[in-house]
Amino acid sequence: LGPHEAVRTIKFWALFTAFGITVGADIMTLNLLASLVKSRGIMPMVTYFGVIVVMGSDTYLRFLSGFSVGKGVSPTGLLICGPILMILGEVLLASSHSVGTLYAACVLVGASDGIMWGLGPLLSGMAFGLRSAGRNFGFVVMGAACFTLLLSFGLEPTVYQAHTPPDAKVCTGHGCFGATLWASAGLGLVGTAAAVVLHFQMRPSREPLLAKPAVDAERPEAEQEEVIQTPENTTSLTEKEPMLKERWPGDVALRQR
Repeated sequence: LGPHEAVRTIKFWALFTAFGITVGADIMTLNLLASLVKSRGIMPMVTYFGVIVVMGSDTYLRFLSGFSVGKGVSPTGLLICGPILMILGEVLLASSHSVGTLYAACVLVGASDGIMWGLGPLLSGMAFGLRSAGRNFGFVVMGAACFTLLLSFGLEPTVYQAHTPPDAKVCTGHGCFGATLWASAGLGLVGTAAAVVLHFQMRPSREPLLAKPAVDAERPEAEQEEVIQTPENTTSLTEKEPMLKERWPGDVALRQR
């Protein structure tokens, strides 16, 4: 299917929503990581290590998701783990303010992003065919761009400015990103529901297979073709047809020669 046909299906919008919300929230979290660390009074060095943890987890899960699908794991079932991991990461960041919890959240966010990017192109090709797989996945990626803009340039600045004192340039405290993280986790529930819908939409049909014709080797001997062998005929034509002798007297002369 081309993009014009794909956008008319439930599969497209389910993949668009699940991929867009999950990746959009992951990108937003990575972008605000430095401000989040600063607002909580943690050493700036934690930001650098946090980014390394996110990218390392992202890269590993991209490989692991593809490897798992190659071993027989359902790609749509694995896709459901993407928004779930994102929800867990956002909840950890919103509920706890320790450095260890921040690193654990970075692992979950990176794993979530790796799963979505590892399976997104594959599912786009499986759902709509390989002929227009690149263009169809390009439209799916637009979902990530839309939700990234919504969260990073809409929700996050609004919440941040609301908790910043009028005479301060930097927001400090737990409320600077709390509402943003909880709202992202709530959107993750919508992304999870969309991934579940995609899973059921792409399940293989269980129609009964038509009976295959029996192989010749499995047929009974009575049904197999019989080869009829004709015995060699040593009788001459004139002996079989005596009338030929009368019609062709020259045959006798020929045989005497």
